[in-house]
Amino acid sequence: MSFVSLSTLLFISVVIAVNSLLPKNKRHYWLLASSLAFISLLSWQSSIVLMLLSSINFLIGKRIESSRIAYVFGVFINILAIVAFNYIGYFNKNLSVNIQEINFSINEFILAIGLSFYSIQHIAYLLDIRKNKIKPETNYLHFLFCSTYFPKHISGPVTKHQELIGYAGQNALNKKLFFSGFNRFLLGLFKKLVIADSLASSIHSVFDFNNEYPGLTILTGGLLFTIQLYFDFSGYSDMAIGVSNMLGIKLPENFKLPLRATSIGDFWRKWHVSLIRFFTEYIFYPVSYHFRKKKKLAAALGIIITFLVSGLWHGIGLTFIIWAVCHLVYLMIELFLLKRNKNISTPRKFLGWLYVILAVSFSNIFFRIKSTDLLLLKCKNLFSLSNFMPKDFATEFFAPIAVGWHQIEQFNFGITLFFCMSFLLFEKKLNLLSKREEYSVIYTYLFIMLIIVFGVFSNGEQFIYMQF
Repeated sequence: MSFVSLSTLLFISVVIAVNSLLPKNKRHYWLLASSLAFISLLSWQSSIVLMLLSSINFLIGKRIESSRIAYVFGVFINILAIVAFNYIGYFNKNLSVNIQEINFSINEFILAIGLSFYSIQHIAYLLDIRKNKIKPETNYLHFLFCSTYFPKHISGPVTKHQELIGYAGQNALNKKLFFSGFNRFLLGLFKKLVIADSLASSIHSVFDFNNEYPGLTILTGGLLFTIQLYFDFSGYSDMAIGVSNMLGIKLPENFKLPLRATSIGDFWRKWHVSLIRFFTEYIFYPVSYHFRKKKKLAAALGIIITFLVSGLWHGIGLTFIIWAVCHLVYLMIELFLLKRNKNISTPRKFLGWLYVILAVSFSNIFFRIKSTDLLLLKCKNLFSLSNFMPKDFATEFFAPIAVGWHQIEQFNFGITLFFCMSFLLFEKKLNLLSKREEYSVIYTYLFIMLIIVFGVFSNGEQFIYMQF
């Protein structure tokens, strides 16, 4: 089952409708059953792995206050799950075990959707218990509800146990919150279907084939991928938060206008906020505190270790390592060479914004390229002065970017760019409109019509962060 499909929308509608009819103290049981059903429909392997992992963490959580061994073992199990999820397929894509006439694929079982997100949430749960920030959960069904809650299943927001446990047995419905959630869900659906998926064919054209495009084409592809990734990821977050609001549950915000950032540090404070919170609280702060007497060196070591862990969390391979190193270099430059100044002139803000967009887009080229062979092929022209500019813009630049350069391709690509630029220009206002706590016929009609007329329904694009 695709996450963006009529069957999924029907499933979500039924869950919301039944949830509104149930007594307050029974709703979390319904949501738990719905979450397990949703995960199973996406991937039955996921439901098995996540149930097993949740059970292990529940049992370990009850013991780690008095046992350091249990604590270390629990963290190890979750790290092992992340390693298995990211690396088994990398080392051997066709790894299988033949038992008599049964061919059992390890990859299909281990590569459970969203496992990395669940693992870091469980690590945070164990660490918070160990630091006496929370008490171990004693109700298994309540713990399972927090672990498997389906709106955040694929890509977050990453939640802490204490952010959801309060809704177990007492998630009161709210009319204003419901309308706010409905508006937010429509916004996320628009981002995904009208903008992110419309850009997908251009990204595939630039990065997924053995074409020796000039460097400018590849860099432009990186810029388009940055935009696609943002609308795809923030669109999912909007949809997850919107569905949760309609169910009477509030999830934390995940994006704070990151494409308006004027420094890389500012960008990371606004991008995937819930995941960055995890890396900051559980990796950066402990490392930098340990070396606190070294001041800037402590911050530098914290940044280095944090981004190396982040790169490895996203996946093994040269491409993810290069992506992480790019951001390490950016942040080191800002830490040691640039002075912090709150009163920045408008021209400097613009230059800072332009620098962030280009720097992030450049690093995302490596984030997007899927193999070392393609990486070498694309980089050959990306770093070549003689092959950077297209010799024929029609065939080497416009055609791959617009996936052909006939009139219909020009029109479709132009419409997509128009929506991208318009949305980014008025994003703050649109975000405020999506959080309105009353129903608006004009808002609903406008977004539904835009989705129906300009949405892409046929390419089967899944959310990008489903692979992590």
